Amino acid sequence: MKYPIIALTVLTAAAQAAPEEPRKDIGILVYAVGGTGGIGAGIGYHFNDFLSLRGEIANYTYDDTVSESGVEWEGNLELATQGLFLDIKPFAGSFRLTAGFNASNHSLAKLTARGTGAAIDLGGSAVEVDPGESVSGSVDYDTRPYLGIGWGLARDGFTVALDLGVEIGKPNISVTATTIPGGALEDALDLDSGLLDREAAELRSDLDQLKLYPIIKLSVGYSF
Repeated sequence: MKYPIIALTVLTAAAQAAPEEPRKDIGILVYAVGGTGGIGAGIGYHFNDFLSLRGEIANYTYDDTVSESGVEWEGNLELATQGLFLDIKPFAGSFRLTAGFNASNHSLAKLTARGTGAAIDLGGSAVEVDPGESVSGSVDYDTRPYLGIGWGLARDGFTVALDLGVEIGKPNISVTATTIPGGALEDALDLDSGLLDREAAELRSDLDQLKLYPIIKLSVGYSF
């Protein structure tokens, strides 16, 4: 009876002492992604179980036109991500801390009021906009850093992931006008050249909280 026990003990010790078989994966990650930064794809590399580097491209565009109080408003939304991200997995598992940046020019919104002879609120004043004239306001971002946490995008095989974070950056606000000679909007701007500046200041005040743009992303991918 003692011989099987001795043999089992020897085999167990040998298994524990044997060098761990090296991993056969090559560390490449590819994935599809969708969220508040757009819809697109990414590619990455796992240096080890604790550290990964990813590049990501995503876009989404939405256009609409509505009429309100006789004024035709054209809206345009352009979400874009051209990002580079470093994942740190402190527990060598699915949880990760992510830092990086988004290098795309991200146009959060652009609104254009095309004139029909009706009045719009511009810089706190009611201003008529004749046909052929327009007022446009835009909100966009330059390159900005990203900080977040995530789960998934693991090193082995099929993976599903969730990312929660923020992009940090002050939005650029601009208001421009297109006028025609003798038009109502041109006359209003001649009388009060600060109309557009005051409208831009109001927008900047309203959108001040967008210095932190929230990011929520879902991803599906595979690691080779």
